Amino acid sequence: MNRKLAATVMIILMSALGLSLKVHRVEASGTIYIRADGSVEGTDKIQREENIYIFVDDINGSIVVDRDNITIDGAGYTLQGIGDEKGVDLTGRKNVTIKNTNIKNFEYGIYLWDSVRNSIIENKITNNGYGIYLYWFASNYTTISRNNITANRWSGIYLYSLSNYNTIIRNNITKNGDYGIELVSSSYNNITENSIKNNDGWGVSLEYYSNYNTINGNNIANNERGIFLDSSRNNSIIHNNITANSESGIFLFWKSNKNTIRRNYIANNSYGLRFAGPKMWSNGVPIYENPSLNLIQENNIENNREAGLKIENSSDNIFYHNNFLNNTIQIHSVNSTNTWDNGYPSGGNFWSDYNGTDTNNDGIEDTPYVVDEKNKDRYPLMNPWTPSEHQPVTPPAPFWMQWWLWAILAVVIVALAGAVYFLKKRKPPAPTAPTTATDGT
Repeated sequence: MNRKLAATVMIILMSALGLSLKVHRVEASGTIYIRADGSVEGTDKIQREENIYIFVDDINGSIVVDRDNITIDGAGYTLQGIGDEKGVDLTGRKNVTIKNTNIKNFEYGIYLWDSVRNSIIENKITNNGYGIYLYWFASNYTTISRNNITANRWSGIYLYSLSNYNTIIRNNITKNGDYGIELVSSSYNNITENSIKNNDGWGVSLEYYSNYNTINGNNIANNERGIFLDSSRNNSIIHNNITANSESGIFLFWKSNKNTIRRNYIANNSYGLRFAGPKMWSNGVPIYENPSLNLIQENNIENNREAGLKIENSSDNIFYHNNFLNNTIQIHSVNSTNTWDNGYPSGGNFWSDYNGTDTNNDGIEDTPYVVDEKNKDRYPLMNPWTPSEHQPVTPPAPFWMQWWLWAILAVVIVALAGAVYFLKKRKPPAPTAPTTATDGT
């Protein structure tokens, strides 16, 4: 929690400083520089071929890049530090590719500040403090693909403070000391088809208003928690295998609202899903701002040791077309009121511990499945729900792509055009000079 508090304080302080903050790098001895003019200083172990820089041997020391639109190809060699440096520093850079490099023993394996459209591909990034670190405004549109990111002391990949529109795809992220992937105040990122296993903390963590991210098609296993959302909204968690995490498969915490959790396989965790948050007080009355308005749909939630779902002080969420199979307790609900079906004839959820009847053969049990006095599935399914080919999974679109926004804009434009036309029609004609008689008329 101390590290989270420090992160929050840092965001506030940096916001106060604003964009006028200037970054000044200290040129340490032993550091290698790729200068803006393309020259290399500090080593003879990098060979330049136009805009491609190729290692020809292992290198001890860090690399500072001052040039855009280049490729650094490690050719399988190692870049090694002494623990307190940045392995590759891409501050302010754009269109730089780093590939085929073993990067180890730095505080930050690869460091990006205010950097755009860079690519980090097929590297081995191990035994650093942070594996890959995207920091502060506009570290955007980075592609992180097919890397092995293992045994780093903190997070394997860390996106901090408005690091948006990045793609993290097909990486192996394992055995990191804290989180596999951590996002803090970062939105519109895609986390896709990664193997995220055996991290000491959480597989994927979205914190402090990390909104509109997509977590899709990942294998997330044997972490403390699989996926954790803290005060983060409008995210999509779809088509993931989330298994054997020691605490929970998916944990939604405090003000994590309007998220979609769909078509995941969530099994063999302590809790399959968990919703909770802090209790605060106002004039002696408890106030909860816990997860609400989330859609949990079409998931297999099975064989979880404590419960399929533990939900505390969290209401107005919707659960339907899920299969709750052989969990020790299907639902543990505390002070929560939620919706458990999609009406008739769409139906609710399948419950493996419910043996009902279906006298009219409509696929719906004749009597509700009762969770507690506040919660019941009115239309439990007779058989496990199976996906239809006609039900594609589509993440929610950003607000500027919503149909209603464009409809409003169209109405405004038509109204303005009509007003201009009307005003022109009502404009009085310009006065004309009087005619005068001429001689002889």
